[in-house]
Amino acid sequence: MAVDKSNLRRGKAPQNTAPRRFKVRYVFYFAFALMLVLSILSYSGSDYSTIVGGSDAPPHNWIGNLGAYLSYWLFICCGLATYVLLGVLALAVIRAFLPGPANRTRFFTGAVMIMLGAMLLFAMAPETFASISDKLGIGRSGAARQGLPGGVIGQALAAPQIEELNIHDGLIRRLIGPVGTMVSGWALLFAGLVMIYLADFHQFVKAQ
Repeated sequence: MAVDKSNLRRGKAPQNTAPRRFKVRYVFYFAFALMLVLSILSYSGSDYSTIVGGSDAPPHNWIGNLGAYLSYWLFICCGLATYVLLGVLALAVIRAFLPGPANRTRFFTGAVMIMLGAMLLFAMAPETFASISDKLGIGRSGAARQGLPGGVIGQALAAPQIEELNIHDGLIRRLIGPVGTMVSGWALLFAGLVMIYLADFHQFVKAQ
């Protein structure tokens, strides 16, 4: 195989552009990703009573009890940003079919930034997403400000104050205010997308 001497003179390692070989473990990765997607899409707020033993009815989740548990805790921790996770998983699947080595560290970092940015933005305005939160079992329409559209993570970082419960603003919101929190959320979201694009997709777009 020929080596690009100009890259060696510049101190750069030659890029590996050979097609990636299919490996059996990819089947299990795709199967797990598909089950995760299906468990999120089929999540029902009523499944909580089933998984904690309050109801004998089987869960509505397409992946059964495991899917109900997994999706429940995802919505509790991340709120509506769980749906954003579906987009991140779609990018990961698309990248898996592209040739060349994947930059998993940058992709994971970008994914975390996207998720965190989404949680901040959802948590900032619980009233806006009150009806959706109520259907998912992470809030009540009658107490909109107490909902968790950004999950408990977003709640701790960016949720507005709830005076009647003596709950203070989220940590980031307390430090830089609602406008600064919104700017931070969009910045994280955009920066995460750019990081994933530059790490794994830019070389293929440039080659077209």
